[in-house]
Amino acid sequence: MKRRHLLSLALLLGLLSTNAFSYNVVERYKVLHDKFSTYQMLSPIGHDFHLDIFALTNKDILDFVDDADEAAKNADTAATFADQVVIINNFLNEYENTEQTQKISVKLGFPIFSFTMFGIKVKPNFRVHADLGTNIGVRKEAFDVNAALDLLAADIPPLIYTLVSQYWNAVVGSLSQGDNIVHEICTYAVGQGDIPNVNVCDPYRTDPTYNWPGAADVPNVFVMLKTDVKAGFFFDWESAGKKNNKFFGAFNLYALGRADLKRRINQSILLTNSDVIDLGDELNTQINVTGDFKFGYKTKNYSLWGAVEELKFAKASDNIDKAGDLNYGTDPLLRFHGDATVKFIGFTLKPFAGFHKRSGYGFEDGLYGGADLGFHIMGDRFGVMIRGMVDNEHITLAPQIRLWLAQLELMGKVPMSNEKDGVKTASLFAVNLRLFF
Repeated sequence: MKRRHLLSLALLLGLLSTNAFSYNVVERYKVLHDKFSTYQMLSPIGHDFHLDIFALTNKDILDFVDDADEAAKNADTAATFADQVVIINNFLNEYENTEQTQKISVKLGFPIFSFTMFGIKVKPNFRVHADLGTNIGVRKEAFDVNAALDLLAADIPPLIYTLVSQYWNAVVGSLSQGDNIVHEICTYAVGQGDIPNVNVCDPYRTDPTYNWPGAADVPNVFVMLKTDVKAGFFFDWESAGKKNNKFFGAFNLYALGRADLKRRINQSILLTNSDVIDLGDELNTQINVTGDFKFGYKTKNYSLWGAVEELKFAKASDNIDKAGDLNYGTDPLLRFHGDATVKFIGFTLKPFAGFHKRSGYGFEDGLYGGADLGFHIMGDRFGVMIRGMVDNEHITLAPQIRLWLAQLELMGKVPMSNEKDGVKTASLFAVNLRLFF
């Protein structure tokens, strides 16, 4: 085996990378993604020219990369394929029930002239947001028909999906380690007279991606990767009436381009395939006309608002015929948030609480609360702040410093417990650099 087989996976994790009985990497990614975006939401950008860069990673990623590299080197020198499998399985077992999570986002925007209409002050902005993230979970699960279907590439002919589903039980008992699942099932289907065109299977009969791992209960690497790009107009508004008591909100209209990838990777793929994460010839990219709505009320010291985000209005384009549908989907995100402001001897204390909800996770997963404590001068152009926050998985601490045209924030998320839904909770660290003019 080439060293790059495992290393390519490890490097991808470093650059990017639900319940106790079945690990759903898509639903798990939704929870994590919305927790991270909620944290970013707590520091609104405002009506400025801005460049905002946010990067987050798992604390254990470097150990994961080093151990993956070591396992790859040891497997290279193993005497037999069976020995190689043992080495790779030992590596995967060491990280069983763990996650490697990464995220990077870049936001760029500039204001458009403000105006007042019908007693409402509107602050339009043009903004572009790009977001790339992944979650990788290592989990030991039974290799059943669903696992076999997970291995099939998104662009594989639909007939092969049908054949695997139909003949899995008839063929699985005769499989040996290294047998190609597609080849064996297609051969069986030919014997049943159930393939009108036998050539449909030929490109996949020798692909090691589809090799039987040799056991019914094996470690797997579950990969969820998603990228979003938003571009459009963001309208913040507030009532222009009373000085302190005001209604406020936002209406955003933008194009949302989204593509994602869900993969299950077993030891056979790691041992025999240098492209352990194959993006394929086509991505399942969808572009939708999308909007956000936010409505709230604030006084001098209090603020309360609700919002719906990523509400799909219309589909502009998709690539379903060639690459399949999105795994993440296009369901909207709901938010509700409240905060209070208390000032004393130059300091500002701002306690807050709220929740977010999207299909795929429970209400309790979106609950959060915390407080900001800061000291600022010249409005908020110079100052320091520290944020403390808690949700059902982590305690978050984040110091922030602002110097006129720049803001730097460091963030650490420490687990509240050793595991959540059978997954070992990881420590996470992030940095946020913001420039504004």
